[in-house]
Formats: sequence, C-alpha cells, structure tokens
Amino acid sequence: MNATESPQVSFEERMAAELIKRIRKLRWIGMDEEAHRMVRRGLRLCTSEAALAESRQPGSLSIR
Repeated sequence: MNATESPQVSFEERMAAELIKRIRKLRWIGMDEEAHRMVRRGLRLCTSEAALAESRQPGSLSIR
C-alpha cells in the first residue's frame, strides 16, 4: 500500500498528490501549457475551498 492509498491520508491530500503527479507527467511529455492550466485550476480550487472552510468557522463573518 503506498502513501496515496493509506487510510490516514485525507481525501484532499490524495487529490493534491494526484494533481501534482499529473502536472509532472504533462511537463515530462512536453505539454507545459496544459500543465500550467492545471496548476491555475488547482490554485483556484484551493483558494475556493479555503474561503469556504473559513466561512464555516464559528464567529467568522459570512459575506453573501
């Protein structure tokens, strides 16, 4: 069983590891522009998830 299959690794960590692996493969085969687009999508997703998590914290201000 490798680290990405371990039950102690969160879903988010497994998905991040998979995204990194795909980006590296794209770069390896010369698809740098597609790898760059995937990085941008990943960063947007992380930013959105962080904002959502922050809005769920007790006492935080929710802007709607």
